Amino acid sequence: MMKKSVALFGTLIAFLALSCGGDTTIHLHEENNTAEIKAAVEKVFSPDLAITELVLSTPKLDTRLDQIAVVFWEGDKEYTQTYNQKNGLQEKSENNLMLQIEHIKKEADQRKANAFKIKDIDYSKKYDNFIKAVKLVMEEYPENSEETYDNFLLHSYRFKATGPNEIRESLTVQAKKVGEAVQHHARSTTTNYYEFTFVVLDNGELEWR
Repeated sequence: MMKKSVALFGTLIAFLALSCGGDTTIHLHEENNTAEIKAAVEKVFSPDLAITELVLSTPKLDTRLDQIAVVFWEGDKEYTQTYNQKNGLQEKSENNLMLQIEHIKKEADQRKANAFKIKDIDYSKKYDNFIKAVKLVMEEYPENSEETYDNFLLHSYRFKATGPNEIRESLTVQAKKVGEAVQHHARSTTTNYYEFTFVVLDNGELEWR
């Protein structure tokens, strides 16, 4: 079983190498692109912007960084603002916090107090955590079982304030189920995909969500 798992992981690495190519496109799952990711985020949003959440994401079954979203505060209001490759920077939208409810207002105040600056985000663990996630999925659904997956992609990576000076990372991996048929239509092709979400614990290990 171990040999089969190693072989399957080799297929994954080959797929990653093929998808990254030699172009200048930023691929979210790619190794050693911390500087490129940081530059892309700080080109859209000020490095000094205090936020409570940042999400990087790709289109489904795609490797390219397509969307950058942040949650931030202005005064007593919390907003979400999104940038995507097709439409550029969108107008900020106010989050409905129902602040008239006391316990929700208290939670909102705590989120605001936990905000961190964009320039302080560390992107360096993104690739390693992606590989850890893939290995966990492969261990849970080994190649010789009735259900197994391949063609893994990093679909989203999230940084979220969860306490004073505490940023919790989480990620969602997409994959195809081995042996599942692709459906061909007159003008399109449909491929099913599956998502696996993990949160990064304080000790660096991943936990299923």
